[in-house]
Amino acid sequence: MDNTPISPLTRKQQVSRWNELASNLNIQIPPLQSMDWLPEPHGFTMMEAISGPHVVPMAGMDVLELGAGIGNLTVLIHRHAPKSITATELYAEHLETTKKVMKLNKEDDSSVRYVAADWLSVGGMSVM
Repeated sequence: MDNTPISPLTRKQQVSRWNELASNLNIQIPPLQSMDWLPEPHGFTMMEAISGPHVVPMAGMDVLELGAGIGNLTVLIHRHAPKSITATELYAEHLETTKKVMKLNKEDDSSVRYVAADWLSVGGMSVM
């Protein structure tokens, strides 16, 4: 039996869906490089949920974003005027993309704290 994971979307489908959602939600995205990663289906669903009519109020709140990735959700969260955002990502290099997307969308990130963190090993805590 082949245990190779099957991706729910091909890269071409991801690019197409990403471009469609970014356009619909007025998010500017940088040109994709061959090695750039893209939102997965759950990321697309979250984008739609954050911009939908029934979003949880975030104005004035402190928001912790687990997996800032390419910055698409960071931009959408920021547009809800939270008091602050702590945007986390496993690798610092990935946070550079998040920062680039925030700037590209003319979002003032002075209330955003970018943190490279492994969520499975947070100082003395067990994550289950």
